[in-house]
Amino acid sequence: MSADRREFLRQATVVAAALGARAVPLTAQPRSSTMPTARASGLIAAFGLRYPIFCAGMGAASTPELAIAVSNGGGLGAIGIGSGAPSADVVRQRVSRTKSGTSRPFAVN
Repeated sequence: MSADRREFLRQATVVAAALGARAVPLTAQPRSSTMPTARASGLIAAFGLRYPIFCAGMGAASTPELAIAVSNGGGLGAIGIGSGAPSADVVRQRVSRTKSGTSRPFAVN
């Protein structure tokens, strides 16, 4: 595993812990796997990413701040619209906030 990838995973573990998630040890992935795989390489190229990591648009849990962190970290961040279909103005505000925090691609779910 490259040093950049280890650093990304270390930072992701810190963020996940801050959000209340349990940390996944770096040894969870077998060392024999080749990264990136052909499929991951295709996704990286298609979206202009550094890592094949995609944030899911999980409703209100996918905040602009999370999308910014994932996108700036080299993955594809996503903002969730949330249940109840918020107004177009709320969606515009979330997209605008995300755009102001990253120049990298992100998704809106």
